[in-house]
Amino acid sequence: MEHPGVDEAAVVGRQDSLMGEVIHAYVTALDPSLRPGELREHCVERLSPVKVPYQYTIVKNFQRTNQGKIQKNMLK
Repeated sequence: MEHPGVDEAAVVGRQDSLMGEVIHAYVTALDPSLRPGELREHCVERLSPVKVPYQYTIVKNFQRTNQGKIQKNMLK
């Protein structure tokens, strides 16, 4: 969320055949030129290695519940 080009973010664990589970970050961008590699670099500089997402997906918007929360089960 600290990246200037990020509007919202949701992070989920995703099954992986090699590692068991990996971190996957979904992001809505303020900047249309935002790229996953740029997000990874930003996270590597600020987070411990075990907290850096393995994969990044930029989405237009998130599906939400009636209470306005992001439906993370839809992202998995």
